[in-house]
Amino acid sequence: KSAWLTVVYAEDDEVFREISVPAITKVGVAEERILLAAHGGEALERLSALQGECSENAVIMLLDLNMPTMDGNTCAKQVRQRQREGALQRVPYLVCCSSGVEKVAIGGADGIFDLTIPKPFSDRQVDLVLRHAREWWLSGEGAPEPAGAGGGSAGDGESFALKQVDIILADAEPICRMALATKLGLLGCAEDLMVECDTRVEAVQAIEQAQQSGTEGPLLVFVSSVAWAPWLAACAAPRRKPFLVCASMDGDRGDGTFHASLPRQFRQDDLQSVLDQGRRWWAASR
Repeated sequence: KSAWLTVVYAEDDEVFREISVPAITKVGVAEERILLAAHGGEALERLSALQGECSENAVIMLLDLNMPTMDGNTCAKQVRQRQREGALQRVPYLVCCSSGVEKVAIGGADGIFDLTIPKPFSDRQVDLVLRHAREWWLSGEGAPEPAGAGGGSAGDGESFALKQVDIILADAEPICRMALATKLGLLGCAEDLMVECDTRVEAVQAIEQAQQSGTEGPLLVFVSSVAWAPWLAACAAPRRKPFLVCASMDGDRGDGTFHASLPRQFRQDDLQSVLDQGRRWWAASR
């Protein structure tokens, strides 16, 4: 099912490679499409060799941070430099896989990596990488839609590219907004498309501004106070109706106001589930 890509995996620890390769093949990547490297320099060599192959297939680079000769961060910087110089026919989707992922900048102007996952990683986390990489690929950031990638209709929600989704975080608690923004960023959402609001009035204004911006893409609104819901729901303009997520300690009232619910003490997979619901909702509304 993943014949549309090649994976370059840079890891100097042989034990971690033995653990990780089965996790990659388990989600459908053929073992012959996994190119191993012991450090960043070898990963760059693998990437260079791929430039002469069919450009209709995507490339994912999984880079450990701490490696001899060349670390993952330096490797990623060199990839970005080559990209800026127009030296790459096949631009890779860069993923940091390390125990220090919380210190890695992703997305935006300063981020080198497109996504981060912990080390060691599981097949579930690799599947998450593939889903985000496919979104990135279909959005045109990598290349045209690959053959065998599963089609490309609006019903598949390919227009729901996380880096292009506007997000409003409506919460009176700054620390809660920060925690949610951080986790959304780790899942691939663009920090510069997130707006934080600490009052109901600010949240309503943010929604109205997003609806008047001329953008037609998805609009997600995370709401911490159930009491704010009627005012926010009233902003449901036909042209750009917001996907409302209940992030309240009191929970969803179950009256249909919210499209999804996120536990106050949520995990990363809870947030991924909400984004998946938003993707399906967006595809159905097109």
